Amino acid sequence: MSLPEKLIKEVESAEALLKEGGTLLNLTIQSLNLNEININWEDVKLANTTFLGCDMSDEIEIILRKKGAVIYPKIVGLPYNPYRKKLYSWQELMEGYDVEN
Repeated sequence: MSLPEKLIKEVESAEALLKEGGTLLNLTIQSLNLNEININWEDVKLANTTFLGCDMSDEIEIILRKKGAVIYPKIVGLPYNPYRKKLYSWQELMEGYDVEN
């Protein structure tokens, strides 16, 4: 039986969860600057936790990886955001398309 997974996209949500003594279990945290979260990462309990395109110091990354987190780094230089929070509209997908070329 798989556990439900929750997606956190705002720093306030993650910080509030952690300050209440919560854990980062079965979560995906997307595009957050973890350096802005005032928390001792050594004390955070996590399992089945994925970080998508989050900004974090090397120190935070090392701590999270040692705890078993899966981290997909922020990718710069692409013409699109691989960790986009919403689907593309048809207008966005057709942008720049020219029938003649």
